[in-house]
Formats: sequence, structure tokens, C-alpha cells
Amino acid sequence: MKEESLDTKTLNKRDYFFIVAIIIILLLLLKQCNGISNLNSKLDIQNHNLDALRDSVRIEKDRSGDAVFVKKTLLADKASLEKLNKDLALEVDKVKGQVITLQKIGAETRTKIQYVPTFVTKWADGRYSLDWKFDTTYSEGNYRKLSASSFFEIDTLTNRVNPGPTKIKEDVLGFSFVTGLREKNKSIEIFVTPKFPGMTITSMEGAIIDPQKSDVLKSMFPQKKWNVGPYVGVGIGGGKGLGGGGFFGPVVSVGLSLQYSLIKF
Repeated sequence: MKEESLDTKTLNKRDYFFIVAIIIILLLLLKQCNGISNLNSKLDIQNHNLDALRDSVRIEKDRSGDAVFVKKTLLADKASLEKLNKDLALEVDKVKGQVITLQKIGAETRTKIQYVPTFVTKWADGRYSLDWKFDTTYSEGNYRKLSASSFFEIDTLTNRVNPGPTKIKEDVLGFSFVTGLREKNKSIEIFVTPKFPGMTITSMEGAIIDPQKSDVLKSMFPQKKWNVGPYVGVGIGGGKGLGGGGFFGPVVSVGLSLQYSLIKF
């Protein structure tokens, strides 16, 4: 009886050390896998940012045939953004609150040569002006209002016209464009679609800055509580060991589970 008891104790110790060894190996493997996954993510972000820095403004056509200007955006936190693009980092510092995305757009508009009617106005002080007006609405939110009066005097003795100053009476430009972020070819790009005729996007810069840290986004788009999938776990249990003896202690379990998370970090 004593020998069986000693053998059982020996077997229990062997089972215990065997389980501990398995747990340590699993933890090391999980840590290594997590480290490799994080390293791969960092490399993917680094490669994406290198492509974004080398990228230039490109022109495509949308489904309606309108011109769309696109360029890859940066993925960075605030510290790394200062190294990648100082201008964007300075703009982030100016904004109150947590900046999630930032785009800096440059554009120019070239109007085609047009002719507008003119008319002469005689003023009470004896001066004359040559007046004209250009007022066009291209679409909702896209318009141009420009008018001016060029003054001149007529010398009645010599019949000579003496030019005077030109008064710009109205100069209003209304324009709109659609902009956003899109996923294409495993990258994230800024896109801008101008709605004003003749508008060209000359420069585009942008960055996505740690959106996963936004408390507002977390509250509006909470992570799922229920999860289904394979698992590897360590716990406390009892049963028979490899030698047939009973034991109670740490156990490793592998299987498929339905889980509900009360707290996530």
C-alpha cells in the first residue's frame, strides 16, 4: 500500500510538472505569435506610409464619368506623424480635441475665356464708366459672381479719353467638392471629386491618427460581446493523471467555445 501511495505521489508530481511545462510552452508560443503579429502590422503600416510618401495626385473616373483625384493617406500616431509630415502635425496641434483624420487639399480653378456684354454709364460728376457683369450658376453651390466698372473721362477740347480706376463691385466664387477615404488595392486613399467646372486638385495630404483610441467611436461602434471560435485555456481542474492516479491542479484545455465578454481592455 505504501509503495502504491509513493508511486501515486510520484505520478502526480510528474503530471504537475508536465502540465506546468505545457502551460509555459503555450504562453511562450502565444507571446511569440502576438509579437510576430504586431511586427507584421507595423511593417504593413510602414510600407503603406512609404507608398503614401512616394504617391502623387492621380486622376480617375467615377461611375458617372466625373474626374476623381486620389492619393494614398498616412497611417500614424501623433508622434510618428511629426516625422512623416511636419505640416500635418502642425495642423493637428492647432485643432482642439482629438483628431482622428486630417486632409489638406490644394486646388485651382481656370475659367474659360468668355465675353460678357458691356454698357456705358454717365455719372453726375461728369465721369463715365464702362460696366460689365458676369453672374453664372453651374450647379447647386457652384457659382461665380463678378462685376466691375472701369471709369474714364472725356476731354472735350482734345476729344481724348483719359482712363481712370476700375472698381470691382462684386467678386464671389462658390464651389463644392466631395472628399473622403476609401479602401482600394489593400490601401487607404483620399479621394476628392470637384463639382466646380475647371477645378483641379493640385495637392493632397492626409493622415489617419489612432482612430482606435477614440472614446466616441468606441461608444458608437462597440465591440461584439459574443464570440464563437477555437480557444486554448489554462485553468484548475481535477481527474486522473497519465498514470491513472487522481490529481487536482492546473489543466490545459483546447476546443470550440461560445464566449461573452463582460470587460474588454
